[in-house]
Amino acid sequence: MYSKYRRETLFYPFHSFKKSNLKKGTMKEMLKDVDKYELSSCEYENYVNIASSMILKHYSRNNISILHASIDYDKVFRQHENFTDCKSNNNFDFNCSLNKKENLKKIFNDMTCGWYSRNQKYNEDLFFNKINKEMVRGKIVYVYLDLDNYDIEKDKKSKLNESQFHSTSIILYPSKKRTGNNMIKTYNVYHFNPHGSDSVYTDEYEIYISRKRSKTIHLDVGLDRYVIDKMTKAFNDYTEEYEDKYVSLYYDITKYCNYTGANLQIGDKYGICYIYPFILFNEIASKFDESTEFHHFRRQFSRIMPSYKNLIETEDINKIVYIVLSKYFTNVKFKYLEFIEQTDYTLIKVPSTQVTEKEDKFDIDIEKVLKKSKGHYTYLHYMYMNYLLQPLFKNKALSIIEYDDDSDD
Repeated sequence: MYSKYRRETLFYPFHSFKKSNLKKGTMKEMLKDVDKYELSSCEYENYVNIASSMILKHYSRNNISILHASIDYDKVFRQHENFTDCKSNNNFDFNCSLNKKENLKKIFNDMTCGWYSRNQKYNEDLFFNKINKEMVRGKIVYVYLDLDNYDIEKDKKSKLNESQFHSTSIILYPSKKRTGNNMIKTYNVYHFNPHGSDSVYTDEYEIYISRKRSKTIHLDVGLDRYVIDKMTKAFNDYTEEYEDKYVSLYYDITKYCNYTGANLQIGDKYGICYIYPFILFNEIASKFDESTEFHHFRRQFSRIMPSYKNLIETEDINKIVYIVLSKYFTNVKFKYLEFIEQTDYTLIKVPSTQVTEKEDKFDIDIEKVLKKSKGHYTYLHYMYMNYLLQPLFKNKALSIIEYDDDSDD
């Protein structure tokens, strides 16, 4: 493997796998093991989900649940009002707006999810049923959310269309908002896409028609925000109709419900989107109620960052992302400390997300830092691989996968 850690009985924390002298061939070697152990798998019964369950158990985080779900963007946008199914042109009912709205709701209502319980048994349920149960219990729900058929890329050799998937996550957490008398509480929805502002402001979707053809659907709002908004509304309708006890979800298209910051994959030619949702989860799970002190050695000052628990309670999730980044990239930490020291005159740069000019400039600066540090994604991926493939995870995770494969559960 890539690290010196070999002892079977110890659980090494993520930060213990830092290493600066990566070899040129390391990324190629790691990607082979990504395939071997399916560390980027969209299947719900996978190594990362087992490890995530083990992490929650190890840190006794009984207040957090971890799930894995997916949304098929192709199915969603085939129900868009501007898309006509050519194969069903003679079927007026199929393409009418009313039926499309019902079809869209059904797509979300039929979403499934998978998870491993604390005793590492695999389970599946309808997504809306499961998250409602967890929120009724007062849990913070962290969801690995795969976006199937997220976009289309042309094969470099054949020039033919290929659909791509993308890894994101959703955090569902208790909110101070109340939107009615029937629900027992309200939860906020926060969508984390590592592409940041690049995905937030993308206002079109390409539907795959054939290997050579596609159709562009233009939107009035960003692509991800359009889909998450539709999903949230579908959940609220579903639970009000089918659940006796239910939680209302709150979502809007601003920075308070979406990661609007720097594109964390800038310069990433390998497509390692899958590491970022896990790193964010692991930080929250392992350091939930710990504050962090950051030092700015160049300017000789320090600041104590609030705990993730505090930031969730104050509904400031964007700040969590930059605290996590600052732990692993010194230049990001310096930029972030300088950013929070500046006076903010709250001049709104992007009205739809409430992003200010100060925030927009900061996000651009962070992208410059990441782009200049060409190996930042290799560095994070190295820690991701070593952490997940340390013996405690590897031996137990593989035995659980084998057990589930042989069981009747």
